[in-house]
Amino acid sequence: MVEKFLVSIVSGTNVLRMVEEALDLIGGITDIVHEGSIVLVKPNLLMPTSEAGAITNPKVVEGLVEIIKKAKPKEIMIAESSMVGFDTDKAFEVSGMMEVAKKTRVKWLNLKKNKFVEVPVTEGKLLKSIKLSEIAVKSDVIVNVPVMKTHVQTSVTLSLKNMKGLLPDEEKKRFHRLNLEQCIADLNTVVKPKLTIMDGTTALEGLGPECPPGKPVAMNLVMAGRNSVALDAVTAKIMGFDPKEIRHIRNAAKLGLGTLKIEEIEIKGQTIDEVARVFERPPKELVPIQGVNMIVGSPCSSCISECMYAGIMLEKYGLSSKIKDLTMAIGPKAKVPEKTKGKLLICGKCLEKHKDEGAFAPGCPPFIFDAISKIYGFKPLSEYVKQTSARKES
Repeated sequence: MVEKFLVSIVSGTNVLRMVEEALDLIGGITDIVHEGSIVLVKPNLLMPTSEAGAITNPKVVEGLVEIIKKAKPKEIMIAESSMVGFDTDKAFEVSGMMEVAKKTRVKWLNLKKNKFVEVPVTEGKLLKSIKLSEIAVKSDVIVNVPVMKTHVQTSVTLSLKNMKGLLPDEEKKRFHRLNLEQCIADLNTVVKPKLTIMDGTTALEGLGPECPPGKPVAMNLVMAGRNSVALDAVTAKIMGFDPKEIRHIRNAAKLGLGTLKIEEIEIKGQTIDEVARVFERPPKELVPIQGVNMIVGSPCSSCISECMYAGIMLEKYGLSSKIKDLTMAIGPKAKVPEKTKGKLLICGKCLEKHKDEGAFAPGCPPFIFDAISKIYGFKPLSEYVKQTSARKES
């Protein structure tokens, strides 16, 4: 029987061989996938992009699927639901994951187009029930294939957070409204992958999870484990983070889902010290958006991240210079002025009582880019991303 807290670390350049070695070091596939079982493979395809580091490397999934096939399961599915507002079908196509499914002769599924079911959360702290992909609920084995990368809201996004892709968009939004870090932990009390392969071939640092603005890092690693908390703790440590400082990992450990204490984890293959690299961290302080007068009143990390992300995307798509005479209020203690020169944008649920005093960006966190776009007649962010993807294809 494979030990509960066992993690493997393999470095190299032959991705298919690395996946096989990482799996062998934790006991192989036969104790995880049984003959006749239904297997759901869950990569990270956050949006239509082929940028290394932003999405799961298709070669990692290809190697994994070929190994799983040796266990003679009844069915293997590669399934994902991209970020809110993005086309998952296009993400499968642009990423190369659709081609992997065809090459390995397995199904690929856009979970946004499939049925979701209400599932009770009996062991969580915040959630009482949750909507989940029915296919995920009915699968015998979930194999999680996240990417090693930073995240502006949660510092890192690894195994535990990758399970959000099994949710409908309205649930993803609810997580942000309630308490993202606790909801991630609660989700993992219900969804428990039997295997996780961590894609560290190309990782992402800085302002993740998209690339750009995050920066790709060639780590040339593949890791494997059967406990998400332990694997995330080891991965965070490799990236230069103390696992205890990552709230959703800490919350999951408190719920008894695993350990974040490195001394309680048996590591096979290479050691943490041999492969460690201090990653550039996402910024935590609010950086003003170019051309915007900011009224700041103790915004939370989610609002800070959305604001910075909006600024970066406006700059990326050449829209910053078109923003003039805009005042933006953000944070529950922001003092909304009675009169402003030009346009006023009220951000977030915590300022909802002021929503009729100007333009309003609803939500927790609010989608600030699209709110500014509406004021100035720009397109939604998803449209700019689609255009970028189309140009790359042509």
